[in-house]
Amino acid sequence: MSLLEALKEISNNSCELCGAQNKLEIYQVPPVSTGGVDGSLLACQTCIDQINDPEKTDPHHWGCLNDSMWSEYGAVKVVAWRMLSRLKKEGWSQDLLDMMYLEDNLLSFAKAIGEGQENGVPTGVEVSPSMQHGGPYPASTDSRFTAVGTNAIKRWVRPVSYQSFPQELLPETLKTNA
Repeated sequence: MSLLEALKEISNNSCELCGAQNKLEIYQVPPVSTGGVDGSLLACQTCIDQINDPEKTDPHHWGCLNDSMWSEYGAVKVVAWRMLSRLKKEGWSQDLLDMMYLEDNLLSFAKAIGEGQENGVPTGVEVSPSMQHGGPYPASTDSRFTAVGTNAIKRWVRPVSYQSFPQELLPETLKTNA
């Protein structure tokens, strides 16, 4: 039995990622595919194009990973993990990643091409205006006590008073015309 025939039988002649049934091809999972059923999967052209070119990634297409991430085949799990990592800025993707479990060897294989990592290190936290971290109320709502997010810079800012400053030393916006 050829690899294509084996993958068609395993996948019930459909894309192992999204379930599409047309334009199916063998996708060998990089960087060093073991070949065969363990290192390959049957995928549609849409999935392959988006896997190979991050600029073409359409988050709406990848909602299908909710099902395929539970595949019994390692190659499918690895590609699902990589695509979920690529889409981790989407809330639903991070939720699925949090639920997903990969054995150590599959996780190493999934990380081998650097997907889901920045400079070789997983980021874990996105710095954004909505990110706030402190402790129990009221610290959690007081930006003076956060260590993450854009408000964290306020920890290093000290209040400055210009009371009794000479006019020539004041910033232009504070100078009076007296």
